[in-house]
Parts: sequence; structure tokens; C-alpha cells
Amino acid sequence: MYQLRPIVRYPLWSAVIGIFIVVMALPAVLVLSHKNPTTYSEVEVGAGFYDLPAIPIVKPDGKPLRCEDGPMVIGKSWLCEDTFLTGYIIEEIEDNDAAKELAIRRLTRGLRDEAAAASNGPDVPVGGVYTQQGPALILDNEDNEELTAMIPYTHINPDVLTPEQKEEIDKPDSDLAKSWLVAYVQGDAPYRELVAQTFAGAGILPDDADLPAIPDTEVKA
Repeated sequence: MYQLRPIVRYPLWSAVIGIFIVVMALPAVLVLSHKNPTTYSEVEVGAGFYDLPAIPIVKPDGKPLRCEDGPMVIGKSWLCEDTFLTGYIIEEIEDNDAAKELAIRRLTRGLRDEAAAASNGPDVPVGGVYTQQGPALILDNEDNEELTAMIPYTHINPDVLTPEQKEEIDKPDSDLAKSWLVAYVQGDAPYRELVAQTFAGAGILPDDADLPAIPDTEVKA
């Protein structure tokens, strides 16, 4: 059996509750945003989980993708125009296609929105097309404008990792050696495709990636 558990030992239900709390508090956050300046940072999927590896998202022009910091309290999230993007970490998925597809669909449902995340109802199937692209698992749901991508830490391009992270991943008994990095994107197609191709490229956008230009979203003071 796979287990939807982040490597930082928070159970999935606590992440779900955290997502619900954040969204319920969103009106207050929007009010406070008029008083507090908006902050921006480079999008690095998996950032915010201590010093664990993260995948930087780079635009087709070679510049890092910088977006408005989002409201997530577990890990980091970003708002890229009208697109929401966040990362997550899980471990212990059975090494078979059925278990992997079930895991990515359940993760998508849990991260989708506050209504689905807060409900404790039966398992409701999540639509979309499930594929494996390179080392990554991709669930693309165009009807809901969402995409979930997963990659094992052991398959991330070493150029993305620090020497310490490489050493830790190479240990057969380490948590990282059996863990997966997850990206969830809801919004515009160019951002979904950018994340999909970056994960399919083991954490690096291929040189021949066929993507539309993505504008700078940071508002300069």
C-alpha cells in the first residue's frame, strides 16, 4: 500500500486541514494585502520543506519564473497571474502502475480546492489523462485546468541538487531515496505545460521545449 505522507511527517489529513484553513482565511488575507506589500520569489517546487531538494522552474527564455508568494502554510505556493502553483512531498508508493496512478489522483483531489480537500467523503475519481513522461508521472485534467506532476528524488537531475542532497539520496536507507516530489498547478495552460516539461526533463526544462513565452508577472515598486 502506498502512503500519502509528506517526508516531514505531517499526515495528509493535516495538510488537507491546513489547506482548508488557509482558504477560509483568504478574505482576511485579501484585506491585509492592501496594507502589506506583495512579495515575490522564484518558483522552486518543493521549497519550504526544511532543506530538502526543490526543482526551480525556469521559463523558455532561461529566466527563473518569479511569481507572487501564495498563502500556503505547509511548504510554499505561488500565484502566477491567475495560476496557483504549489509543491508537496510524499513517500512509500508501491512500484506498480496502478498504485502510482491511484496516488497521483488522490493527491490531485486533496490539493484541488478547499471544498474537495475539507470533505472527508468517499474516494471520488479524479478525471484527466494519466501518463508517464520520462521519469515523471503526469495527470493532466484540462476540464479543471489542473495538472499534477510527480518525480522520484532518485531521478532528479544531479545538477539540480547540492552535494549534500546527492549524498543523502544515494543512501539506500534514507527517506529521500524512497520519496517523491509533487507539483500541483491550477490555471493557465502555459504554466501547466512548463511544469510538466520541467518534471519530464528530470528537473530541467529541455532546450527544445516548445512553449509559449511567459511574461514577467512581478510588479515593480
